[in-house]
Amino acid sequence: MKVNFRCWFCKSKHEIDVIVPDGWLVDDVETNGLCSDHAIIDYFISNQCPGCVGGWGDCALWESFAYDKNKLTAKDFEQIKKGFCPKRTNGSFVFEGGAFSEKDMSDQAPYPSGRALANAIKYYLKTYSDIDVEI
Repeated sequence: MKVNFRCWFCKSKHEIDVIVPDGWLVDDVETNGLCSDHAIIDYFISNQCPGCVGGWGDCALWESFAYDKNKLTAKDFEQIKKGFCPKRTNGSFVFEGGAFSEKDMSDQAPYPSGRALANAIKYYLKTYSDIDVEI
């Protein structure tokens, strides 16, 4: 069985073979994530995304630049670089461990992660669309 990893932001991919026990019938696995070059973006995601929406498919930030469009302004990119999501959708509560807790929205993601996300979005736009954005 093959497991294929693909980066959300670039064309990086990694494939591994997994030995499956005798008698098992399984399909290959395709999964997305962050490559080693973009792994720092996880700090932004872990800080800004909890309590917002269910996933990338519902994410207003993703919707702002995915699928050949760019609805992000220069001010939005500055917010991202500073470690804040400019498109936060839902409130500030997180449900974990069977209990609600309030998310402190004054927290910002570490500076390098916001800068890395802003650059990855610009790279994504240049690579996968006809939109020319300064990196």
